[in-house]
Formats: sequence, structure tokens, C-alpha cells
Amino acid sequence: REIDEQLFNDLMAKFTFTGCRKNGLVDALRTEWYCPFDAMSTAADFFSLPYTGVVDRPDLQDILLNSLPAGTLTNSKKVASYKILDDYQGVRVKCEDGSEHEGDVYVGADGIWSATRSQMWNEAAKGRGSGCTYSG
Repeated sequence: REIDEQLFNDLMAKFTFTGCRKNGLVDALRTEWYCPFDAMSTAADFFSLPYTGVVDRPDLQDILLNSLPAGTLTNSKKVASYKILDDYQGVRVKCEDGSEHEGDVYVGADGIWSATRSQMWNEAAKGRGSGCTYSG
């Protein structure tokens, strides 16, 4: 809110508080709750944390995209690699179509088989050894 009140208000309009809901493990077939707990008082009282919540990813993306000045973001490109510029003066991103983009910050939000993560951790982007196998 202190950084950008309009952005904060846009996020809060799509925000769902989770701390005030029933929490624990539930058997989805029988709707029986195991180990229920009160996340709201636990977070606030024991950890001094604010109440938590979620914003659906498409809503979050729309809010963030709409908050940027026109022309400051390139979207829907597949990343091939990135390079931190000398003396940490920014970053250059190379896309699979051959285009290159420079900026102060690179947010590697390129999905589960991330080229960014792959390069950062020197591991495969997909499959065995990728660090991101979510099934099988």
C-alpha cells in the first residue's frame, strides 16, 4: 500500500482471505476433517504474521500487467537464456525467436519447465534431473 496504493487496492479487490477459513486435512470423498486448526489465530498470535490470502494467477497477472507503463514489458516470448550484465548493471534476455531484451530486472516467470531455472541451477529444463518433476 505504501509503494502503490492503486495497485494495492486492485489486488485487494481480487484478494481472498484464507486465514478465516477452516484449515487442516480433509478427506475429500467423505468430507471428514482431520487435524483441523485455526490458521488465523496461529499466524497472528504465534508468528506475528499478518492474515494471509490468495489472488488467482490470471487476476494477478492482469493487475500487474495493467499497472505497468506501455512498452515496459515483453510478454508471450519463449526465453532461451539470460545474462547478467557487467557490474550487475542489468540483464539481457535472449528469446528463442532470436530477439534480445535488456532491462534492470528480469522476472523469470516462464513456467514449470523454466529456461531461467534451468540456467540458474545448471540443470535440465524438463524431465529427469530437472528438479521440477511433478508427476510420474
